[in-house]
Amino acid sequence: SVGFVTSLIAGYGASAVASFGLASRLEAFALIAPLALSASLGPFVGQNWGAQKYGRVKRALQLSFWFCLSWGALVAVLLGTAAPEIVAWFDSDPAVVARTTFYLKLVPISYGALGIVFTASSAFNALGKPLPALGMSLVRLLLFYVPLTYLGSRLFGLFGIFGAACLSNSIVGFAVWFWHSRWQNFGSEVPSTENLYVKQFRNSHGTTSN
Repeated sequence: SVGFVTSLIAGYGASAVASFGLASRLEAFALIAPLALSASLGPFVGQNWGAQKYGRVKRALQLSFWFCLSWGALVAVLLGTAAPEIVAWFDSDPAVVARTTFYLKLVPISYGALGIVFTASSAFNALGKPLPALGMSLVRLLLFYVPLTYLGSRLFGLFGIFGAACLSNSIVGFAVWFWHSRWQNFGSEVPSTENLYVKQFRNSHGTTSN
């Protein structure tokens, strides 16, 4: 997907490629906090899930999601305000400054939603369920990002490509949030080990007596 997006951007000239590269490096720095949170969340989720403290797991995810949204909002405001000055530190080409500034004013709006995807993926991996985590990434990249990038490029040029990144992050991130908020009985339907043994005993006893 990165190669496909880069090839589309290359069609808009060297300054477009330079803008995307610079924006990507700044983006990696801006997402340090959500990435660090997702890395530390995994052990917490795994430990508490193993101890059958499902409420703590749900609460941790809720707080993590709110942190990601708050961090994303803060970064979006800072980059949106100071983008021209920040970009000028790294490149003085007016075209690069203008295009990178547009990216930093638009795409960081979705960083909070992207952080939600990171933390949810980490939680699923900690629970030994890598398929949902992989599914979220594939849906974001293949179902939304790549098609929207192509469509945005055709309709709005380079700025449409940048907009596709913002839109795909937002759609998947808030879909994960909605799914989690609908999961009201998080863990309540997961039987404890003791209840499993009791159920097995009763079934066995009922079978023998018949």
